[in-house]
Amino acid sequence: EDGGSGFVDATAVALVHEELSYSDPAFCLSYLAHSVLFVNNLARNGSPEQRRQFLPGACDGSRIGGMCMSEPGAGTDVLGMSTNARYDDDLKGWILNGSKMWITNGTLTGEGTGDIFLLYARTGENRSDITQFVVEKDMEGFSLGQKIEDKMGMRASNTAELVFENVFIPADTHVVGEVNNA
Repeated sequence: EDGGSGFVDATAVALVHEELSYSDPAFCLSYLAHSVLFVNNLARNGSPEQRRQFLPGACDGSRIGGMCMSEPGAGTDVLGMSTNARYDDDLKGWILNGSKMWITNGTLTGEGTGDIFLLYARTGENRSDITQFVVEKDMEGFSLGQKIEDKMGMRASNTAELVFENVFIPADTHVVGEVNNA
């Protein structure tokens, strides 16, 4: 219905990842970031319109996805993140600023960003006011920070820092779930 092959249960997903890991653990990590952290997350939490808009390309492989949560200085502590988005009434959307670190599929070629991501950003006064957004490759102000190559392992998994400088996020199509409740 959204471009995929149908429902696959958790056991089947685990078996696929296990088999992929036997031949190339780094490739498996990239596949996992795409299939579980992006595709599965959006399939479960996205609106029907978002699923129709973003999943077909992710399911047919023409767009490679990932998830942006970790940050320099905060790691995976989402309550400590500093990436933020503020709503602009005039533009009817969000203005995103910050950076994310250690993002699997953050770059696919080493020259630019990956294709599409689910990103978590602080959107309110409380530490727990976090919203999930869809961020796409060609959005103005979205760029590749550093490509992370000197890793102890998983070198075939493209990992990068992603930078967001006044990136406009349309409120009607790119907010996943409820504002301040990711």
